[in-house]
Amino acid sequence: MKKRSAINNTTVTGSSELENLFPIPMIRYRIPNPEDLNARLEARIREEMNATPTLDATNRGNSWRFDKQFLEWDNDAVRELKGHMHNAVASMVRSTVKDPVDQHFQEWLFESWVLVHRKGGYNVAHVHSSARFTWSGIYYAKTGFAPGTPVTKGITVLQDRSGVPKEILNNPDPFERECRITPEAGMIVLFPSTVWHSVEPFEGDEERITIPFNCTHSGFETPFYKNMSDFFEITKENFMWRNFRGLKLLTDINYIKSRLRDRQKRKKAK
Repeated sequence: MKKRSAINNTTVTGSSELENLFPIPMIRYRIPNPEDLNARLEARIREEMNATPTLDATNRGNSWRFDKQFLEWDNDAVRELKGHMHNAVASMVRSTVKDPVDQHFQEWLFESWVLVHRKGGYNVAHVHSSARFTWSGIYYAKTGFAPGTPVTKGITVLQDRSGVPKEILNNPDPFERECRITPEAGMIVLFPSTVWHSVEPFEGDEERITIPFNCTHSGFETPFYKNMSDFFEITKENFMWRNFRGLKLLTDINYIKSRLRDRQKRKKAK
C-alpha cells in the first residue's frame, strides 16, 4: 500500500510568494439621517403599488416589482436619491481609478426600479452583466423590521463565483466566502454588474423596500473574452451594445435626455 505523503513534512527547497489577483470592489454608501427621504419615497412607491400590477423578473413569492422607469418619476425624493446614487458612484471612481479626471465623474447614465418584498418574497440568483452596465447598486429604503430590531431575514447575498478552491477540512462550508449584506435603511451598496447576487426569503413584520439600479459610462469597459458567453447570458440586446455601442447610445432616450440636461446646465453656468 502506498503511503500518502504529508506536504507539510516535505523538505522546503524553494520559495513561494502569494499574489491576490483581480479584487472585486464593493462600496457601502450611507445617507445621513435618511428617515425623511425614505418616508417620502415610500409614500410615492405606495401610490404606484396601488395603481400598477407587479412585474415578475428575478423576484419570487410575495413581492411587487416596478419596471425600470423609477428615475423618470417627477418627484423630489426620487431626484434626491439619484443624487446619492451619483455620489456613491463617484466614491467608487475615486477608489478604483488612478488619477481620475473630470470626465470619469460626468455623463453617467442610470436606470432603476423598485422592489417590495412581503413575507415569503425573495430573489433568485441573477446578474446584471451586459455590455451596457458598469456598476450595479441597491438602495435600502426600508428593512421591514421595526427600528432597533435586528434584521435577520431578507439578507442580500453576493455570491463567490470566482472559481477559487475553498478548503473544507477546517470549515466544511464551501460557500463561506459569500458576502452577506444585512439591509440598513439609508444605505447604498455598489458593486460590479458582473457579480451574481440574490435575496434570501424575507420574513419581517412589515415590507422590505429596495431600489436597485444600474449605471453605465462610455469611459469604462468590462473586458469580454472569447467564450465568455458560455458563462454569461448574452442576449441579442447585449450583442448590439457591445458591437454597436455608439449607435445604441445615439438611440438611447435616457442618454439623449442626459446630454440635453448637461448642455442646459453648461449654458446656465456661462
